[in-house]
Amino acid sequence: MKQTSHTIQGMNINVNCDQRLYPVISNYLSFFYPGEPRPDIRPLSFDIFIRRDPPHVPLNAVKSLKAGDITKYRTESDSYYTLNNGSIIHFNPAIGRAEGIIRKESLNDPEGLFSLIGAPISENLKYNSLYSFHSAALLNNGVGYLFSGDSGNGKTSSTLSLISAGYKYVSDDVVLLEEVNGVIIANSLAKTLNIDRDMAGRFPHLLKDETYPAEAGTKMSFDITKSFPDSFIPYLRPDVIIFVKKDLNGISRALPLSQTEVFKRLLKQTVLATNKVVSQNQLKAYGMLVRQVRGFELLNGRDIYEHPETLVHIMNRMGCHNADH
Repeated sequence: MKQTSHTIQGMNINVNCDQRLYPVISNYLSFFYPGEPRPDIRPLSFDIFIRRDPPHVPLNAVKSLKAGDITKYRTESDSYYTLNNGSIIHFNPAIGRAEGIIRKESLNDPEGLFSLIGAPISENLKYNSLYSFHSAALLNNGVGYLFSGDSGNGKTSSTLSLISAGYKYVSDDVVLLEEVNGVIIANSLAKTLNIDRDMAGRFPHLLKDETYPAEAGTKMSFDITKSFPDSFIPYLRPDVIIFVKKDLNGISRALPLSQTEVFKRLLKQTVLATNKVVSQNQLKAYGMLVRQVRGFELLNGRDIYEHPETLVHIMNRMGCHNADH
């Protein structure tokens, strides 16, 4: 067994794992942004073993979520996460402890393994009032923007276009929402951008010194600060939230959304905590965010794809009403 320690937004993660898992887990955890020390945040202890026959989910556990290859079950006090191959992680939030029993074949499926390991990490962050939200986050002229939406609708390409136009960025994929003195803040979860080969080919001036992913569809993490050293910031206050939807047959345009619609779409891009009290606090934070921001749907047309500067003009029109924030 080997031990390793990492920090995610001030939360310490102490891992004791099988030696065969050590390089994979260390590589995965190293991508997260450590943030500033937070002595008030309880650490997470994580024991991970490789076994031929992982235990089954307890009979009294109720299935609560299915997302990709991960299935979540819960009892009154604990959470269980399983992969399709039977690998399982048991998380006890009361003491901040997780134990994983992993099948050997998961070593050949790093994406699935990362999703499994990340599930209790995300849950423990929620118990510390840091709520993960599937969104990019950028800042320009004092206005904070969140870009949310399903994968494949253009969040990362939008992020790259705006960074090249001088925008600062917090994240291109997931942020940690937090209430600070009555204001919702979006914190960075990872400062790297996940980019596939097609995306890299569209922005060669940004990624000229990087090695592109070898296979189509395969994503790799890139540190965009190599091209733009001052582009990263650790957090921002959101003023505008934009839900991106691909519409390659139409002209790109932004449509205003009601607070009710913003709240519905926000919930679609998040996972609520298992614990009732924690999930209520999470919903309260989301309600504060909805009242804090102006919401839009961005129909992402071919004109943006062919001329990324089109997006900058659309963003300027959305953000000008919030410039006094």
